[in-house]
Amino acid sequence: MIWAADRLPIVLPPLPGEALDSWIEAYACRLRTSSTGLLRFLGLPGIAARHLVFRLEEADLKALARLTDADASELDRMTLRSVARSDLLPQLPQNGDEMAPVWRHLGRHSRFCPRCLADNGGRWPLAWRLPFSFACQQHQCLLVDHCPGCRDRPQLFTNQQLGRSTSGAHCMRLTLRDGRKTACRHDLTQTPAQPLPPDGTALAGQQHLDALVQAGSPALHHLYFLSRRCLRSLMLSPWAAPEAVGLALRECNGGLLPDSPHDLADAGRLAIGTTLAIWASDTATTTGQAVFEWLIRTDQAHRRNASASNLSIDQRLLSWGRASPEIVSRVIADADQNLPLDTRLRYRSAAHPRRPDLADADMRKRADKIPAALWPSWTLRLLPNTPIDPRTVDGFRRGCRSKLLLAGAKSQHHTWAQPSNRLIIRMAFRRVIASPEHETAIASCLTQLASHLDDEGSPIDYVSADDAACSRPRASRSTSTSTRSSAAGRAGPAAEQGESTCSGGCS
Repeated sequence: MIWAADRLPIVLPPLPGEALDSWIEAYACRLRTSSTGLLRFLGLPGIAARHLVFRLEEADLKALARLTDADASELDRMTLRSVARSDLLPQLPQNGDEMAPVWRHLGRHSRFCPRCLADNGGRWPLAWRLPFSFACQQHQCLLVDHCPGCRDRPQLFTNQQLGRSTSGAHCMRLTLRDGRKTACRHDLTQTPAQPLPPDGTALAGQQHLDALVQAGSPALHHLYFLSRRCLRSLMLSPWAAPEAVGLALRECNGGLLPDSPHDLADAGRLAIGTTLAIWASDTATTTGQAVFEWLIRTDQAHRRNASASNLSIDQRLLSWGRASPEIVSRVIADADQNLPLDTRLRYRSAAHPRRPDLADADMRKRADKIPAALWPSWTLRLLPNTPIDPRTVDGFRRGCRSKLLLAGAKSQHHTWAQPSNRLIIRMAFRRVIASPEHETAIASCLTQLASHLDDEGSPIDYVSADDAACSRPRASRSTSTSTRSSAAGRAGPAAEQGESTCSGGCS
């Protein structure tokens, strides 16, 4: 066989999922040289193998693939750049001393499974360096964070002083012994690892995270926020935690509380936080609802200068500002029963809860789609099954029109949309609303109706119809009114008996 002059005569294929620096060190060990010497021969002088796993330039990637007979796309997947491109780690740090803005990145360090290192001869998978890896599915144990020999994170592949690379199964962190700096050399394959039950919640949580990583799902950020919030709640009110929380503690940390409310760098804390976060994000189970409610109550109970029962919606959302829209919606829905009707409409808490996001111009467009008083067919749906004074019904209808313009509105003061008889309308609502459940039904119906009008529109442009009516002679007003009524009737149920009052004073 004839070899190219710059081609390595020995081929060492990377293991599935292996990190690039681990493969380079294993290659150097196979050639009985150091990684520095190997990279110098490959035309990459002055570059450490541990730096290539963060940033591998396109030209260096092609040269490395050509000289080692490796696939360029496979080598690219062995770097953390491939993870950064999937938006799982935005603004990936270029060295091990920086921190990613969402998940803490492990940099040059890595967690490890002792039994995996023993099986593969000291080769290190890239997944161990990801901040959301905490368990080994193959050997069903927590990953280890620290070397027992130096009681620090194991330093990988810093053995150039030895003249050639050695097995990656030993910690090469420099420690001070007898006044001299020397390598730790502890055999990492002999490190004890905490076992996990095969059908437990921690391994299931790791499988869930692995699926999100594989799919490049932004839900990782959602879980990160909830993980930190769960650890914080464990520190602030462990006595109020649901019974399921104790199961996660016993499984991942021997029943002990984590010693830090914020740091997710430790595999045990990450396992606890992730398990609780996955539960809290599940709205379909009783456990998920209980855990999330515990997070909300803990946050409310530790608000300064405010009673938990008297917190406004803005105070409740203050500490959830960086949460995903799904989490914010659940916090708003939880506060629904304690909010006044106008606030419930603005935050749409009774149906499709979210922060107010509609500007004044959006409210004007909606106002063009509704009459001066709510349609009679819709009014009948909102009235209780008791006799109501017709004058109260009229005030209630006009009030519903006004409150339709509050659903989702950033501002609750629209002077151009406020009726002149506001006191009468407030009294009408008090007489119509028979119970808290009835008020919830009204808030839900008006919110859904407003969303439907925004999305689907209305058969009648009431502002244009009113302007046309004002321009006609007063003598023909009765005729125009009957024409509008018949047109509204032909328009369908959504505009049934559409009554409107123009701003020019028509009655």
